[in-house]
Amino acid sequence: MKKLISIFFILVFSSSIYAGWSTSERKNCKWWNKKYHATARVFTGLFASQTTGNCGYAYAEKIKNCAWQKASRGDNGVWAQGGVNKRICSRGEVITLFDEFFLPQTDEAEETIEESEIKAAPSIFDEDSHAVAIPNINGKIRLKKNNGFYSDLRFSIWKPTDDNVNFIEDETMDDSEILHQITVKVTDNGLIFKGELVTEEIKSKFEVVNTGDEIYVVITGLTLKFPVDQSISLDEVSVQIEGDGAPDTKANAAKMSANTDLAVAKNEYQFNVYPNPTSDFITIDFSNNLSEGNTNIQIYNFSGKKVKDVYNGQVNRGNSKSLKIDLSSLPKGEYFILIDSNGKRLSKKIIKD
Repeated sequence: MKKLISIFFILVFSSSIYAGWSTSERKNCKWWNKKYHATARVFTGLFASQTTGNCGYAYAEKIKNCAWQKASRGDNGVWAQGGVNKRICSRGEVITLFDEFFLPQTDEAEETIEESEIKAAPSIFDEDSHAVAIPNINGKIRLKKNNGFYSDLRFSIWKPTDDNVNFIEDETMDDSEILHQITVKVTDNGLIFKGELVTEEIKSKFEVVNTGDEIYVVITGLTLKFPVDQSISLDEVSVQIEGDGAPDTKANAAKMSANTDLAVAKNEYQFNVYPNPTSDFITIDFSNNLSEGNTNIQIYNFSGKKVKDVYNGQVNRGNSKSLKIDLSSLPKGEYFILIDSNGKRLSKKIIKD
């Protein structure tokens, strides 16, 4: 029930849901414990989800050119899933307002930042070795560079905990339920592998081509085998493959700071913060020399949590706003001042000593 309430609030009240996909496969097919489950989340907050009750096929439809997801055993026994993503409808999960500030600016509505399609043979639940295998994984991931995004691909073995409560299927994988997980992150600089079961043989199945403009990854003939503790029945285990594409906050923060400095140098804006570093107070001087409209100034820590609302109101064109801010109650560390002035986003990093 708690998970259902959380999902409801996310869908109703969040405007920062970006397209993502996931597919779950189970050993047994019961009406409350389905064999396949496919989901797709999209930029608009709409949620596409389908669960099959006959162990055969599930498909979460493509919505507004943002994402599609499918899982099918099919005539040849192969199931597949994938995500197709347009512009900033790149695959991802619910992100914070802090991440939203750092989304890349794209002029072409149909620009594809990252996309992927992954296929695999049906998962094997091997009682003899008490392990679960995802065999014959093949596919591709393409990431357009210099947009401040990364692409995640996660292979997880998990034990749902709500299946025996009123016959409710547990479709949300919590961290505490994960038995094993292998994550492959595609970045502008290549691949980052994470997980205690990652081996050099697994890494060798990923071929990376860096064209200068794109990172293109081809996965060929990969089989993943996950041991399961003998105390856990394989009937209780689920396989999940999912993909995200989310903003690389550090990369976008650096890009936004550089763009801010350029705008100030061209006298489009005044944006001064002093003293920096500081132990208690800072002063922010700001003016918008291009236009006038609503200006919102906030301070975030580097993990994306808003720590202070500074100002929300009108700033007339060419008029300077000077604000003295008390930071003495904040812990030492790095913070960002984020300004949204009539649609233009600016950022400066500050250090609290």
